[in-house]
Amino acid sequence: MKRMDWAILGTALLLCFGLWALLPKTGNTLVIRSAGKTVMSIRLPTDPAQWEIRPGVIAETDGKRVRMQSSTCPDQLCVKQGWVASGAVICLPERVTLEITDGTDAYAY
Repeated sequence: MKRMDWAILGTALLLCFGLWALLPKTGNTLVIRSAGKTVMSIRLPTDPAQWEIRPGVIAETDGKRVRMQSSTCPDQLCVKQGWVASGAVICLPERVTLEITDGTDAYAY
């Protein structure tokens, strides 16, 4: 490889690393809300866990991600959304949100 090839390769690697460093990081706090009120705000457990938010509405975590395991809503979009490592899972018919935050930037409802 020529000197210019090494320069291009090095620049590309630096650019990739820079973009990776700017990617959003996963949070460590799970905030569960129902009807606009915070039901629970906890640090994500390291072991898998489940919570029944209301009858038939179950949230689940694997220690790094969260998902709506089951819901009584008709379209099941919240369940189909699957695992989320950052951001939120929202079930509009049941008015339930599961949000992973870093503990400081939780949305105010």
